[in-house]
Amino acid sequence: MESRPAKSILKIALVGAESSGKTTLARELAQHFNTVWVPEFLRSYFVEKGGILKAEDTPVTILGQLDLEKNIAKSARGYLFCDTCPLQSLVYYRHYFGEIPPELMPYYSDPAYDLYLLLLPDLGWENDLQRESAEVQKKIHQDLEKELIRLNLPFVRIEGRGRTRLEAAVKAIEQFFHKKTGP
Repeated sequence: MESRPAKSILKIALVGAESSGKTTLARELAQHFNTVWVPEFLRSYFVEKGGILKAEDTPVTILGQLDLEKNIAKSARGYLFCDTCPLQSLVYYRHYFGEIPPELMPYYSDPAYDLYLLLLPDLGWENDLQRESAEVQKKIHQDLEKELIRLNLPFVRIEGRGRTRLEAAVKAIEQFFHKKTGP
């Protein structure tokens, strides 16, 4: 597995079902905190593969995401906002392909992130070539939340639209890390 960036960088994974605003919020948080964000590797890979992904593409997308994180972390200041993480990829894997293979399990519960922001599917569902349906959106959200709880990973639910969503995320981050480091 990939090593973590320098300890002074706090890694925050934005997770949520399709159309939950991960990319927009990651970009806005990076701007707010004057740092960088990591785009979702899978999006460009999906286009490269002609819009068709198979189970065997999952290790490529996970390792591609982690490599992207490692490279972009070199420019991070304080925080690194990641527009997805291996846990999210593997929740989708299980939804579409069934049981997760043993060789991918280390990525499933790797606590490589200091905080997860679970974005609620309260923005509606937006169709694009990579998304399936509002029903899948709801199911993936439920599965992500169950896994964050089951794995005892630190997470905060984020809801709201536009500026309200950004403000909720900023407040959650500041409160979470203030609690961990003290006054």
